[in-house]
Amino acid sequence: MEQPKILLIDDLPENIELLRTFFYDQNYKILKAFNGKDALDIVHKEHPDLIILDIVMPGMDGFQVAETLKCSNDTKEIPIIFITGMDDKSSQRRGYEIGVEDYITKPINMYELKMRTKQLIKYKQVSDRLRYAEELLYNIAFLVEKREKYEIGHSKRLAKYSEMIARSLGLSDEQTEQVCKGGALHDIGKIFISENILTKPGPLTDEEYEAIKEHPARGEDMVKPFKNLEHILPLIKYHNERYDGSGYPDGLKGDDIPLGATIIALVESYLSLTQDRPFRKAFTQEKALNVLRTEAEKGRWNMTIFMEFDKLMQEQAIHQNVETAIATPFN
Repeated sequence: MEQPKILLIDDLPENIELLRTFFYDQNYKILKAFNGKDALDIVHKEHPDLIILDIVMPGMDGFQVAETLKCSNDTKEIPIIFITGMDDKSSQRRGYEIGVEDYITKPINMYELKMRTKQLIKYKQVSDRLRYAEELLYNIAFLVEKREKYEIGHSKRLAKYSEMIARSLGLSDEQTEQVCKGGALHDIGKIFISENILTKPGPLTDEEYEAIKEHPARGEDMVKPFKNLEHILPLIKYHNERYDGSGYPDGLKGDDIPLGATIIALVESYLSLTQDRPFRKAFTQEKALNVLRTEAEKGRWNMTIFMEFDKLMQEQAIHQNVETAIATPFN
C-alpha cells in the first residue's frame, strides 16, 4: 500500500518540526508548507491523505485555506485537523461549519493527535476505495449507451437535465444530487440484456419485452451493495413507472412513484424522442415537447413536473450548460 501523506501547514518552521517529531515512528510521508498559497499548490500536486493546519498565518489564514479546499470537488474529501492556540467557541464553530474534521488546541496532546491522525487517514483510504468503486459503476452505466447506439454522453445528459429539474422544483441539495446520480445509473441493469434486443430495429416480441422489463431490478441489485448509494435505489428501480400506472416493474401510480424516478422517466422519454433510434429519426425539440404535453394531459406524466421541464427547455442556456457538463468527468 502506498505510504500515506500528511501535509503540515504552519508559518513557523519550529512548529512544523515539532509536529514532525510526533510521527517519527509512523510510516507517513511528511509534506510541509509555510503559507496558504504554497499549501494549495502542494495539495493539488501531491494529493495528501491528511492535512494538519494552523489557523493564524499571515496572508491566507487557516480558515481561508480550509474553506478553499472544502469548496472544491477535487479536495473536499481530504480530512483537515486544525492545530491552534485559539480555543474560543466561535473559532471552533467556524472550523466545523467550513467542514474540518477535527479541532485540536495547544498545548498538543501527542497521543490524541496520533490517534486522530490514524483514524482520519483510515477514513480517507476507505472513502477513496468507495469512490473508486462508484466510478466503476458509472463507467459500466456509460457502456450501456454505447451498446444501445445512443448518442455519446446520453447518460450524463440525462443526469444533468434531471438535476436541473430537481433543483428548479425546490429539492434540497442532497436530493438533487441523488436525482443526478440516479439519472446516471438508471439503466445500468441493461448491461445484462442482449445487444440484439437493445438494438433491434423493429418491434420487440413479448419475450424480448419481458427481458427489457427486468433491467430496473437488475440495476437495483447491482447498486445495492454500495451503502453510500442506497438512497438512489428507488430511482433506479422505478424510473420506468408512469403517473397513470402504465409503467413497470410494479405498476405504481401517481405520488406512489418516487419524485426523482418521475423526473428521470420524463427526461429519458424526452431524450429518446429527440435522438435517432433504429426505427425512426429524431424529433425536433418542439415536436418532442408537444408529444409529452399531450401525454401529460392524458395522465401519463405528472403535469407539474412536465410544466417545469417544458419551461426549462425553452432556455437556451440550459442546453449549453448540459453540453458543457457532459464533456467533463462525472462526479
